[in-house]
Amino acid sequence: MNLQFTPFTDLRRALASVAQLGSFLAVVFIASHFIAWLAAALVRSTVAATVLPFAWLDRGDRLAALFELFHDNPAVLPVFLYATTISIVSGTALWTVLYPGLAHRLRAKASFADLGAHCIRGLPAMVAQSCYGLGLRAALGVPVVLVCVTLGLRGIALVPLWLVWTIATLAHDRARGSVVLYGAAAFDPRVLARSLSQVLSRPQLLVPGAGLTLLQVAMSAAVLLVALAGPYAFATTWIVRGLGAATLVVGLWRVALGLHDLERS
Repeated sequence: MNLQFTPFTDLRRALASVAQLGSFLAVVFIASHFIAWLAAALVRSTVAATVLPFAWLDRGDRLAALFELFHDNPAVLPVFLYATTISIVSGTALWTVLYPGLAHRLRAKASFADLGAHCIRGLPAMVAQSCYGLGLRAALGVPVVLVCVTLGLRGIALVPLWLVWTIATLAHDRARGSVVLYGAAAFDPRVLARSLSQVLSRPQLLVPGAGLTLLQVAMSAAVLLVALAGPYAFATTWIVRGLGAATLVVGLWRVALGLHDLERS
């Protein structure tokens, strides 16, 4: 078995793609911020209609103030959850659309027009594979949660959840890469099943992939923590954006790792 680990080679590929994807990633940045702005505008208008002219936000502790807002104004909470859900779903849909272009760019240089064409042509396949990937995450994650709850192991449930999420994510990445770059059957769920078995048999992919998944989760949690509990200052906004950009690079790193392993196999 070939146990050659090359995560830093894949990091260089990811960084090179970031440097050369300029305008493409600018579209991603603008689109994601526009989605976030729309979601925030919905929450702001609801808070204004519910709370104003009273001030609710204690600038010294935004997290406590947020919970106080929900407690005192229950009508705000459903709107907040709705806006958050829309933001997450929209972001996921955006990356589903963009994956074919990113995969082709991580493999070889391509023009902006070519990347856009790959995204359009690959969209139906990416929607299908995303649905299969969601089903795989549910099939692996739900039993883990049920077992942990049944055995009273709630405190350590996050560890097996992280492992099954890593396995499902890497299998999903591999299946998408097989479809986009190597012509695998776009709508065949067996592509994902084969990818799952291949991921489980390739520790040179699974081990660094697990580390990158954990790093992504930690950085996403840091974004949320800084945004909600950090000091109220102009710099906080840019710290959050910087962490978000770094999380994007880690995600590209994980994708590059999977594609490189797919090339070698």
